[in-house]
Amino acid sequence: MAEGGPLPGDHVNKDNTALLADQLLECPICMEQMRKAKSLPCLHSFCEECLSTYIVTDLSGEMAAMTSIPCPVCRKITSPVNHSEGKEMWAQHFPANNLIQHLTKQKEMAGTPLYCGPCKKTKNKETPAKFLCRGYEKLFCEHCKINFHDIVHDVCDIVNLNEANHDVTRGKQSAITCSKHNLMMDYHCENHKQIGCKKCIITEHRQCDEVTTIKEYCETKKNNLRLDDMERSLTKAANCIELMVNAFDQQVESLQRCQDVGLSSISDHRQRINTYLDKKQEEITQEMISKCKAEKAKVDLSKQKCSRLRVAIQNTKEASQTALRMEDHLGMIQLFHRGQTEIGACNDLIDDIFYPLKSVSINHDLNTNLFTTNPSTTLPLGSILAKEQPFSIPD
Repeated sequence: MAEGGPLPGDHVNKDNTALLADQLLECPICMEQMRKAKSLPCLHSFCEECLSTYIVTDLSGEMAAMTSIPCPVCRKITSPVNHSEGKEMWAQHFPANNLIQHLTKQKEMAGTPLYCGPCKKTKNKETPAKFLCRGYEKLFCEHCKINFHDIVHDVCDIVNLNEANHDVTRGKQSAITCSKHNLMMDYHCENHKQIGCKKCIITEHRQCDEVTTIKEYCETKKNNLRLDDMERSLTKAANCIELMVNAFDQQVESLQRCQDVGLSSISDHRQRINTYLDKKQEEITQEMISKCKAEKAKVDLSKQKCSRLRVAIQNTKEASQTALRMEDHLGMIQLFHRGQTEIGACNDLIDDIFYPLKSVSINHDLNTNLFTTNPSTTLPLGSILAKEQPFSIPD
């Protein structure tokens, strides 16, 4: 790290390195930058919180009683570090991914501005740096370079930061230190597929058979063409997964189309049902009104006949009483004959109207099929029934 502020990440293969770092730092579960990265034995890394949630919440049902967990990415079965502890503690005890933590730290520092080292110690602490001295890894503004650096250092590798390409820091790789021992992580254990410092190797991997330096391991894989084979295999696997993802996308689109067509069909069918029910309601309503109107007309006609005869009989009765009181014999005879005629008319009216007359009740009868789910039934709104009962005649 240069004095006066770290070199920005975009000085190191800006396009490719930044993209690679973003991919390495992305948690496969939450798809965001990893926080407190934890690695499983299969070397897939996740946020500690996401991994804990996956173990405790997502693995439910038949997998709830399992004492091991499948990797969320490759499904490789992994045993917890300590079976005796509850599942909510398993994620904490998986080893931290030091490479991810190192890259995360570098990414966070990438946006730090570069300031001149001498100016920070003397006057203006935020004087922008324009030059980098590779020999001493110092940053200088233009004034300090001319009046300080160039006087003391005659021959030096100076880089103009404004004109430098993306390879300013090439050749100087930042060391990744172990979080436990704060030593450089330059050893690899093939048995456990882990990278560590020399103390990690001595304390945790002294019984392992295949422990080499990182450089030796990479050279061996490179000489055996293992890296080339791995690249081809990964390319093939990536293409295969891409095809599967595309197939899933097509299936999702197909399901969405089926849903849209189905919902449209349901809506159209519901509209047809509404139209049908509106029509049936109008028909049965008119039938109810028509039947009630016809029966009311019959009753009104009979009522009118009875009312007229009742008035005539009442008049004859009153006139007879008057003629009797006034000893109008001629009137009495005429009223007597008229009364006999009206009594006969009353008997005839009873024979013609009341004896055959029935008490009619008109009701809306609901068809029980309306409440069934039999697909062969229609959608009835019931029917109009006119029930006849004997009419009660007063004695």
